[in-house]
Amino acid sequence: DEPNVEKAKLIVGDNYNYYKAQFERMKTLDSSFSFAAFFFGGAWLAYRKMRKEALLLIVGYSLLALVVGSIVQDIKIIKIMSLMVWVVTSIVLGFIGNKLYFKRYSTMMNQYKNWPIEEMKNDRIFIKKRCGTSWGNVFEFYAVLIFCNFVVRIIYVIVPSK
Repeated sequence: DEPNVEKAKLIVGDNYNYYKAQFERMKTLDSSFSFAAFFFGGAWLAYRKMRKEALLLIVGYSLLALVVGSIVQDIKIIKIMSLMVWVVTSIVLGFIGNKLYFKRYSTMMNQYKNWPIEEMKNDRIFIKKRCGTSWGNVFEFYAVLIFCNFVVRIIYVIVPSK
């Protein structure tokens, strides 16, 4: 119905028509590949306001870097392993990205189901902060990623290798 479509458009923000089609496809096929999640990974998660998932990705990468760096000393092997992890992560995110986003979308739709559409339209600033997309989150994601990379490198310097 019309109010729910308007709410969905406010909640999804950019590319509503794309996500509407993907969500419909997932109902019948239970799968959908997200090229945005594949190519942009954590930045896409952050842009779509899935901050916990983006942070989990950063923490996972950082912990993996610490473990691999403490075991493997050959920089060429570390680079190859890093590339393999990135490729696998990209593929996995490509396959589960739209499912993750659908879960977030469904949560937001349920959260705002009783909120009158006119109030939502009038309070677009609040909705934009809670839903939709955010370039600010992307910059925050990269800032945290760079910080974690810096911390990992400091740990490599402080902790002597065997």
